[in-house]
Amino acid sequence: MRPLLRSLILCISALTGITIISRGLPQPLSAPQPQAQQPLQQNSPENIPANPSIAADFICPSLELANDVVLVLKTGGTEAARRLPAYYETFLKCVPQYEVYSDVEDEINGHHVQNALDEIDDSIKQRHSDFKLYFELQDSKALGGDLTGVRQKAYKKEEGDGWKLDKWKFLPMVQKVSAKYPDTPWFFFLEADSYLIWPNLLLFLAQISATSPLYIGAGNIINGPTFAHGGSGWIMSNPAIKTAVHQIESSETKYNDLVEEEACGDNVLGKVMDAAGVGFTSASEHLQNETPTTANYGYFNWCYAAMTFHHLSSEETRELWSFQQAHRSAAKDDYTPILYRDVFRHFHNMSDFLTPRQHWNNRPTGRVIMASNAKEGKTDAEVSAHVSVDACRDFCTEDTGCMQYSYAPGKCTVGNGVRFGSPTDRNVISGWMHERVVRLVHNTAPCNPQWKLP
Repeated sequence: MRPLLRSLILCISALTGITIISRGLPQPLSAPQPQAQQPLQQNSPENIPANPSIAADFICPSLELANDVVLVLKTGGTEAARRLPAYYETFLKCVPQYEVYSDVEDEINGHHVQNALDEIDDSIKQRHSDFKLYFELQDSKALGGDLTGVRQKAYKKEEGDGWKLDKWKFLPMVQKVSAKYPDTPWFFFLEADSYLIWPNLLLFLAQISATSPLYIGAGNIINGPTFAHGGSGWIMSNPAIKTAVHQIESSETKYNDLVEEEACGDNVLGKVMDAAGVGFTSASEHLQNETPTTANYGYFNWCYAAMTFHHLSSEETRELWSFQQAHRSAAKDDYTPILYRDVFRHFHNMSDFLTPRQHWNNRPTGRVIMASNAKEGKTDAEVSAHVSVDACRDFCTEDTGCMQYSYAPGKCTVGNGVRFGSPTDRNVISGWMHERVVRLVHNTAPCNPQWKLP
């Protein structure tokens, strides 16, 4: 397989959440310590309405650090009109300083969208096929500003050309925002199909110092050093972004060549940071690339503050905003973070986990039992777990830390987290230990908010 094709496949895998590194979350199965049910904290927002509507009046956190952060939102000309309105209607209302970058200058709902690629040398654009869509967008804009035709064409092609162009935006965005905000302590970068719980970010940053070069995110590896996965969002302190800009500008030809060679722009940025001597810091407990319904929940992250969700529709973005607003109203202060526990309770019913589902994959993240390794099993249930769905369920039942299982012919996978999952065309049956899920939800409160700090 050609190296670039292999990198592209790995990049797409990262975008869909297959290769994200989760550091600090225990993977082996283990039985949870029994906990007595306790009354909830008085300031814990447990009575949030199931489906609160987006109110005309909204609450923004009155936290001073809000003015010390620039939010950088990355989108594309083929998707901006479809995705950005939901952001302007929701959490961007509470962000004092933000910049939106695309591959064409645009105006969406009265908001300016900047061209991240306008300063890339024309010779690079002319010789590289990745910029085919770029020129189509610029030509359509010059002919009258209506990008509808290009957007429809690209959408029918599953936005493949948009993905090719996307990798070129990362380094210019870093350069542009650093130049525009030379003294701002923090920068947070976000994709246009991701959601940021803004108050949780501010509470996180209030606990660390921006005086050191920090490059923080959810780790991913393709063909080099660990880098921050773009879809999960990433954080850069002022010293880190200045160091990155200096590194890019000192070897601009080298990094333009590197972007040509690589499939993912976030991977290229990670190599810039590594070359500049700024190491990657994991915060995958807070920054992650799943939706609220496909995220993995368990004793390992129940009390951690949630910060980002990825692969969201506009409807899901609005639902998260509604939930966030209802949480703030119930908490009655700006200092009660939204925990994974709160997200799980809002987006799931216990009936979701009552019966097994066919053609459904809940993606457990623990042991995988197949004929090739079954003999290594320590119990009869483990040895035979791959034989049938009933045997797979029995193996999960035997391990008191197991919360869910999935079975495909000849393969049993179990995990200590709870993930609802999604439909699949494959012959997979997924199930959950319902009583254990109920115990997780009701027997672990209260819990003090947990943070994974650098």
